Amino acid sequence: MGRGLLIAITIACICVPARVWGQRIEPIGVLRGLGPMRDLAIQGNYAYLACDDTSLLVVDISERSSPAIVGSFDTPSGAPAIEVAGNLAYLLDFEYGLYIIDVSTPQNPAMISTFNPSRWYKGLAVRGDYAYILAESLLVIDVSVPAYPDVIAGLWEGQDNIFISGDYAYLPGGYCDLWRGCIGGMSIVNISDPYSPVVVHNYITGWNPVNDVFVIDNYAYLATGGRHIMIDFGDLRILDVSDPTVPVVVGGFTDYSYYGFTFHKVLVHERNAFIGWDINRVVDFSDTLWSSESMYIDSGSTIVNLCVDSSYYIYTVGNPSFTILRYIPTGTQLSDSAPSSFSLSQNYPNPFNARTSIRYNLPRAVNVTIDIFDITGRMVDRLILGFQEAGEHSVIWEAADVSSGVYFYRIRAGEYVSNRRCLLIK
Repeated sequence: MGRGLLIAITIACICVPARVWGQRIEPIGVLRGLGPMRDLAIQGNYAYLACDDTSLLVVDISERSSPAIVGSFDTPSGAPAIEVAGNLAYLLDFEYGLYIIDVSTPQNPAMISTFNPSRWYKGLAVRGDYAYILAESLLVIDVSVPAYPDVIAGLWEGQDNIFISGDYAYLPGGYCDLWRGCIGGMSIVNISDPYSPVVVHNYITGWNPVNDVFVIDNYAYLATGGRHIMIDFGDLRILDVSDPTVPVVVGGFTDYSYYGFTFHKVLVHERNAFIGWDINRVVDFSDTLWSSESMYIDSGSTIVNLCVDSSYYIYTVGNPSFTILRYIPTGTQLSDSAPSSFSLSQNYPNPFNARTSIRYNLPRAVNVTIDIFDITGRMVDRLILGFQEAGEHSVIWEAADVSSGVYFYRIRAGEYVSNRRCLLIK
């Protein structure tokens, strides 16, 4: 079995309150023997794991050193993907399609509806009122009424995964065949009109299958790799997608020293990128230039997927472990001590295009809700974050379905209320 790796790529400086200096990743907690896991979502004090065996496992992570399974939900054939928004979990079954589940009580997930319009399901992304599912083709499903999901569009574009940023869906994929070799690429689809998705570009990576993509601030980070005739290989590529119809390679690492390694997963959080790899290394990175390796970290199992929170806790799933780690960036200090007061920071980036991060501090554990209002005072979105522990936090506002203009976001954390203004430009 391959070992788990996290590559931490420093894209720019970040300042965080602190306790210890130096770049490293420390093991915090682990749940072993869970079998193959494919995906995860973190919300509040809970991790939601998509698994091959019991399809959905709910893990209490309020004590990160001792995570504990507190709830579960099973589907007929296991789950490749999950997303959680508010009190709803969207769980994809390999053969039986989309399950929409009420997780308002995490210990007792309850099915609201199930929907099976195709077969051989692989990827899932949910944005607003729409679920985008990869099966034999790309399906767009209206989930505005969770009890009655409905297909509104389809596109014959069968890849392996999906990531949505703004008005575009990025679909990575590829395969290796013993006789024909390997091939990989990524389709870019305009989804500004969910009823009529259109492919605007097919980026070909040549020999390397694309296993994952993460898009932020007009850059797409591609994790690639495969195996052919018992040889593993892979690379990281960074594309400028400010014009998604003409992506341009601007960095990464692709030299021959990376034969023997396969890149599984990439995630960018704040100014750092985290990459799941077959072996245990961490790579330093500057801007978007080609990089070199610098240090090691072993997660204890093959990394299939991962999440990172605002306190730099890293949650990974694979086979057979759910692992919690903590990343300590170079030149910064991290502390478990709570902030002295409530605060709400200016969103970043601002102005922004379809996606922005909102940071806030909690001096004690409280229930948190963030509401978004337009300039007339009409609420256009609500981010229900649930009960959160004391510390530094952040949340992403996905504004793909909202028009350009001035907006206000308001946090309610216990008795604390604060507002800030932001600017959306499309």
